[in-house]
Amino acid sequence: MKITSIEIANFLGIRAFSARLDSPVTLIAGKNGSGKTSIQEAARMALTGEPSRVRLKKDYAALVREGEKRAAIVLTGVDDHGQGWTAHIELPSGKGQPANDSVLPWVLDAQRFASMNANERRKFLFGLMEVRTDFESVKRRLDERGCDAEKIGLVAPMLRAGFESAKEDAANRARDAKSTWRVITNESWGKDKAEKWTPGAPPEGAERAGKLAQNAREKQAEAEAALSEAQRELGRAEGAIAEKARRAFESADLKQKAGLHARIVNKLAHDEEKLRKWKGLNC
Repeated sequence: MKITSIEIANFLGIRAFSARLDSPVTLIAGKNGSGKTSIQEAARMALTGEPSRVRLKKDYAALVREGEKRAAIVLTGVDDHGQGWTAHIELPSGKGQPANDSVLPWVLDAQRFASMNANERRKFLFGLMEVRTDFESVKRRLDERGCDAEKIGLVAPMLRAGFESAKEDAANRARDAKSTWRVITNESWGKDKAEKWTPGAPPEGAERAGKLAQNAREKQAEAEAALSEAQRELGRAEGAIAEKARRAFESADLKQKAGLHARIVNKLAHDEEKLRKWKGLNC
């Protein structure tokens, strides 16, 4: 995006400033206190809607030039597709329309990204790159990359449980595979070794051990399938409990309203009786 003009009135140290930005780069020079920083902060606030010197909206009046009641900032420009845009803000009300670009606050404030924790950075970057980590999105990308359909089905339960669970499961499987390699080859695992390794003569009892290992893997797969089904049953049960609680709450609320209705009817009858007596006394 490109800024083509900037208009400022009564913002911080600036009484009035107007400029057309026709060149690719514009340099603004001046003595200390002449308003250079005020121009920069005005542009940033109009673009993002966020002030740099105050934190609360109730303090926006501090950004208006001393002795004035109102300040205004207007920026115009064109986006990457050649479409024109306008960003503006009024002070101290804070009303206006910032630029429609969610990345600008991070572009104009490098420390903003540095101050994020790991989860916040991941969420921001995934949103910026439009990366989704839900199961269907991950499965589609794995399919597009030609990954083994059987392996995709194997990790499906873990992906549905969440990315972190899938990551932990993959780490456990890798550790178990390395342990199996060590048992079979009597060597520590290495990717270069795996490409060149050839089996020697099987030791006595190796065939039986292999069958036992295969049987164990089959039982593990069955247990994982049962666990996945149990998790689905648990979800359905929790949903039923929540629905039952909701209905109980609605029932109690209706009973309370019914009791209130009866009291209102009795009170109305009592008041009507008093009204008839009052009318009889005043005839």
